[in-house]
Amino acid sequence: YRMKDIQRNIKTWHAIGREATRLVNALRKAMLDFCKKKRKTQHSLIIMNLIRRMEGNVFAVILLAKFSLQRNGSVHLKLPVGLLLRNCFSDCILGLYVSKLSLNELKRYKTTLREEYVKSCLEMEEVYMDKIADLHLPTDVLENLYTLQLEDTFLPYLSIDEEWEVDQSKIPWKVKVSDKHITIKQMKEALVTDPSLSPVACKLYAYYKYFSQYEHFLDNGHGDSLADFGEDNVSYEKAINALEEVVELLLKKVFSSKVQYLK
Repeated sequence: YRMKDIQRNIKTWHAIGREATRLVNALRKAMLDFCKKKRKTQHSLIIMNLIRRMEGNVFAVILLAKFSLQRNGSVHLKLPVGLLLRNCFSDCILGLYVSKLSLNELKRYKTTLREEYVKSCLEMEEVYMDKIADLHLPTDVLENLYTLQLEDTFLPYLSIDEEWEVDQSKIPWKVKVSDKHITIKQMKEALVTDPSLSPVACKLYAYYKYFSQYEHFLDNGHGDSLADFGEDNVSYEKAINALEEVVELLLKKVFSSKVQYLK
């Protein structure tokens, strides 16, 4: 490492920590204010759930920045920071998309989310069996316990799988899917039709795609996630500023246009 690289890395981690702390403080204040809010709509409940997710992710960024500063500005933890920020950008896009839906559209979207979750549960049987493996119950008993849990909790979303065979170690259910799951890209495309949201939606999506490279493995290395700050293609400080801009928009939709959490 050259001294100027170390100094630049330290300076960047300080900026990340400063901006992330500012954002977390605003998110926490909004969460406390929401607890006192008497009228909570379906839209505001979903947006504030996204705010809670972002608070946890951005707080983790603060801790990673602090740890990196204790290690002389090491960029070893850029990878998890990028993954955390990617999650925040996708949540911001989702928050803006939800804010544009009518109540009926929101209800249909929530149904789609639940269906997708239940569908994923059908593929998580091994996780549950691992959890209770210490009970040393027969495999077929464990499988039946998981199936019964699904039936007790999600029966309205389940239908019999006609292709299921009794000798298969497979859950005899499939999920009723009412609407096709909408992607982040489709949300962004819906948002850009609104002139007031188009610029911020495009910026959010660009950052989301950039940090997506941190998630996907490349056989020639991880690119920017391994590079020193300044040798990569992003300003982390401006990335967090972009999150701040959208958080302010989302919170104004929950509270009022006069409320300002990030000054």
